[in-house]
Amino acid sequence: MFPTLLAVPAVFTLLIAAQSPASLETTPDPEPQRQPSAFATSTPELVAIGAALRAPRSSPTSDASALVVRIAHAGPLALEAAFEVLVQRSVPEARADDASQTLSGPQRALVLQAIALLPITDVRAHLAVRLRATRTDAQAVHLAVVYVLGAVGSANDLQRLAALAPRKSEDADVLTRDARSALTEGAVAILARDPRAWRVIDDVVRTANRSAARCLIEAVGARRDPRALEILYSAVSAHPDLSPLAVASVQRVGPSLDGEVTLQFTSWMASEFAFARKESRQGLLQAIGVLDDGSHAHVLVDALDDEEFEVREAAAWALRKMTGFGYPATPEPWRAWLHDEQRWNDDERAAARAALESSDVAEVVVALRAYAGRRAWRESLALDVALVLERNEPNLQRLACEVLQSMNAYCAIRPMASLLDAPQTAVRDAARRALGSITGLELPQDAQLALEALNLL
Repeated sequence: MFPTLLAVPAVFTLLIAAQSPASLETTPDPEPQRQPSAFATSTPELVAIGAALRAPRSSPTSDASALVVRIAHAGPLALEAAFEVLVQRSVPEARADDASQTLSGPQRALVLQAIALLPITDVRAHLAVRLRATRTDAQAVHLAVVYVLGAVGSANDLQRLAALAPRKSEDADVLTRDARSALTEGAVAILARDPRAWRVIDDVVRTANRSAARCLIEAVGARRDPRALEILYSAVSAHPDLSPLAVASVQRVGPSLDGEVTLQFTSWMASEFAFARKESRQGLLQAIGVLDDGSHAHVLVDALDDEEFEVREAAAWALRKMTGFGYPATPEPWRAWLHDEQRWNDDERAAARAALESSDVAEVVVALRAYAGRRAWRESLALDVALVLERNEPNLQRLACEVLQSMNAYCAIRPMASLLDAPQTAVRDAARRALGSITGLELPQDAQLALEALNLL
């Protein structure tokens, strides 16, 4: 055993001696092997696009808009080259010593903006050619088409986006991660660009499979728009397992301009609350707080006794959101408030409503102020107040608009919209302020344009 152990160091000594300093200095380092280009051939357009996309790394102050123009005008085959960049998801080499580079999100955005500058007929024709061609990279082509249609398409392209988004090979009903991103981004862009898309996307969501529907629901909920709530409500019946996602989106999109849709969605959520899991219960309570006119305040107040702290906090948040009051997360003050609302509604509302039709202006003013302090059943109460809008008395019309604004009543949108072209400036301004406050829209001074923005034409 001992001779063998002693021989080991000798072996290492011989190896070290064999590698003299001279031999170490004269042995050249192996040259790093360059990765082959992702592009089959290089063209002047690819070189120009590659130079534009690589410019920000060498010159961080590069003007993005100028780079977009450079890509769009890279040459007569700029469209074909730009699309191939999206397919390969790689940045072309602009110089011989350029390293391979994966196309980043910001770089892809530049390419898409450049394609959007090109004639739409040429873009659509090229997409049709690429889709017809039989290729081994069909999924990559489909993904690129989805990105491009998202950048240049219209409402009529939403169905195609959902159909073309690539699926996982092991599960034909599940989109790939990149496809989910492309479909969501594309749908968001089309909804922002084409108002007609809000009418189309409802049918696309209902007929899409779960994976694509999830992306479209996320797109609908990506921005505050009163048209979105109807789509979300439709989605909960078409895709019940995606209802938590639709409910979570309520806080972003807010109520619908159609008060009936808001009421139906809120009633559905209130009915679901008793059977929901803790995580879903929190979301339901918060969404109810955003949408409810106080008709379901009892659900929120009862939830303040829930055994889960997070549920109690969500109920308190919802009540504060709904009422504007800052009571603590304990049931006693909220029960007292709700009891007072119920008492007024049962005992005093009838007299107040009758006073709104009085010929005595002072009596009408007192009644309006009584309505202004109410926080429960606001939509129903607002129908009473809206009767004053029909009176040919500018001061009362103006005051009624202010009361309806304080009530945040969506059912009053149409009655108040009729005052946008009232003869009196004060009445027009009061109606426009109230409508803007309730809907969250920046309404133009022109009555026709304002009605168009409210989707009332």
